[in-house]
Amino acid sequence: MADEKKPTKSKTTKSTRAKTTSTKKAAPKSPAKKTTSAKTAKTTAVKSTAKKSPAKTTKKTGRATAPVVFMTGFPGFIGRRLVERLFETRPDISFIFLVQKKFEPLAVNTLRHIAERHPQAADRCEIVFGDITKAHLGLSDEDRHRVTERATQVWHLAAIYALGVELALAYRVNVLGTANVMDLCEQCKKLDRFIYYSTCYVSGTRTGAVLEDELEMGQNFKNNYEATKFEAEVIVQERRDRIPTVIIRPAIVIGDSQTGETDKFDGPYALIRLHAFIEEKGLIPRGIPLPLIGPGIAKLNLVPVDYLVKASVQVAFWKDAVGKVFQISDPRPASTREFVEKLHEIYGVGPVRGSLPFWVIRGMAQIKWLRETLDIQTDTLVYMDVHAEYDCANTLAALEGSGIELPDIREYLPRIVEFVRRNVRFKGQAKY
Repeated sequence: MADEKKPTKSKTTKSTRAKTTSTKKAAPKSPAKKTTSAKTAKTTAVKSTAKKSPAKTTKKTGRATAPVVFMTGFPGFIGRRLVERLFETRPDISFIFLVQKKFEPLAVNTLRHIAERHPQAADRCEIVFGDITKAHLGLSDEDRHRVTERATQVWHLAAIYALGVELALAYRVNVLGTANVMDLCEQCKKLDRFIYYSTCYVSGTRTGAVLEDELEMGQNFKNNYEATKFEAEVIVQERRDRIPTVIIRPAIVIGDSQTGETDKFDGPYALIRLHAFIEEKGLIPRGIPLPLIGPGIAKLNLVPVDYLVKASVQVAFWKDAVGKVFQISDPRPASTREFVEKLHEIYGVGPVRGSLPFWVIRGMAQIKWLRETLDIQTDTLVYMDVHAEYDCANTLAALEGSGIELPDIREYLPRIVEFVRRNVRFKGQAKY
């Protein structure tokens, strides 16, 4: 996954679509560097399967009977959980992971832990080194040939998610990187599905109902992240006639609903961190009322990572998925007032009383001590004032009969908070 730069001040951003008409020409022209597959990596946890166990094919279609997944975005938080879920639901699956060389130790260690729980991973996972921003993904000729000959599915998760990211970097990773991945998809001889991770927030500044089959609605964008993810999805949708595509748009992803686990405390965690800080320092006696941030009427559309992963896998293998968009969102999201009231209940704070305008919080962020102590990210405040409602009819249809259901944030928020209590280290970073 691409590195994230330090967020800069966000602002409403117009579409950069004009640049997408020449994505192939904009790709770097320098030759791709020679890369090394996991077969040559010095580890016993990851072995190459390129020659030892090629996927069997059927006489009727010539397609692989066992899925071979080429995945970007591993070993990211969502990516590594997807791998485990896929091993649980498809024990015959194999993986080829595109990993930047600098993340090799983390990727190898992650696979070693996965293999402890899923022993078949030791023989069915391999790493190839590259970079989505480079021509041909920076793959060596040998690795590119192996991917295009074997991959039956491509899962593209790699992106830069920082809300304050600079436009040039966001465009290179999110837009050109996606175009490069799709170029490879067109070369895959056995490609069955391309699963692309977009975001609900390609809706930008829209309000009201946002349907899954809607994209270009004349919206502007709150930041460069939204704008470039929109541009990327435009490209993906334009090439669906040549690539069998499944588009997944998650809402705001937070920690595991059972364990609370997450790998970073951003977005809505700003409110949780604030309460954790007040509790830790004993700044306000229990029972004292605290105000809302903003009017409290906006919807906070949150999905826990475990639900996202389960729903994603179900959607990806659903018989009617190709060609559709799936918004993995909460059809009945809590309002920001309901979210804060639940936090007050958990932390023993008094009832909500009054509200602080957003400009007051932005002013607090100008105070260095507060900003650094609480790791205040003003870019996240705009998501407490979103008035869009994300339709998820396609997702619910795909999940019907699967037993996969979205838990209520009011029920699992205590576990999210408890994980923050155990792991937050002011300035708000996780301990691990």
